[in-house]
Amino acid sequence: MSNKNVRHKQSKNTHLLSSSIAENEPLYGCWINQEWKSAGYAYIFVARKRKTGLIAFAAFWIDIVKDIIEKCAMECNSTEDFFQKNILKKNPDIAFLAVEISLVQEIIFQAETKMQSSQKPLPDLYLDCKTMLGPEQEITKAKQPQNAPCKENFTFCYSVRDQESTEANMRQIDALEECEDSEPGHRSFHWKEQKKQGFFSKSKEKFCLGKVVLEKDKLWLEVFDEKNAKYLQNSLIQYLGTSVESILS
Repeated sequence: MSNKNVRHKQSKNTHLLSSSIAENEPLYGCWINQEWKSAGYAYIFVARKRKTGLIAFAAFWIDIVKDIIEKCAMECNSTEDFFQKNILKKNPDIAFLAVEISLVQEIIFQAETKMQSSQKPLPDLYLDCKTMLGPEQEITKAKQPQNAPCKENFTFCYSVRDQESTEANMRQIDALEECEDSEPGHRSFHWKEQKKQGFFSKSKEKFCLGKVVLEKDKLWLEVFDEKNAKYLQNSLIQYLGTSVESILS
């Protein structure tokens, strides 16, 4: 048997196994890294407890900023102790939060849809890992994001006096990086800054704090973490001055 046929058979068996687990085994839990919004990366685990007492889980590495599923992995026979100690608590620098599966589905499906629309290939094990989310009839795909951010995500709206001058001023702000989906009439930027890690820290890693969208006579500031809301609002006004005016809802 050729290597190609062997790989195809293994892939088929893996898919059947993951589908069987998802259909017959109860959800053990879902976890995501605590700073997934500010860090711009989501590390997700979806686990189910098998009748044998072992844990089956799927892992997803997702770039939240670019909506790209970078990597997937799956393990079908892990002890509960191993999963807790060597998966969830292996890296002391990453704290995981237990979350509802609906949040996990929303993040994963949004990235999947974005990748499909831009014709980017999904990871090899994605379909197998995706089945761990549950039977298709139980999966409700997240609504696609609209051009304007939603109010639930700490969004602030501003009226714009002059779109061209406002856009020109925004391009002078070092913290703003233009998004891939930005286009004339709908300019969108990610707000990224270095995380303060102490006086002697040499880290230059940037974290995504929010998103700014400019459309005609309106500007939206979407803040990913409420604790940064006041800082980003004040900074935006300092940068853009009287060219924008807050609209109170």
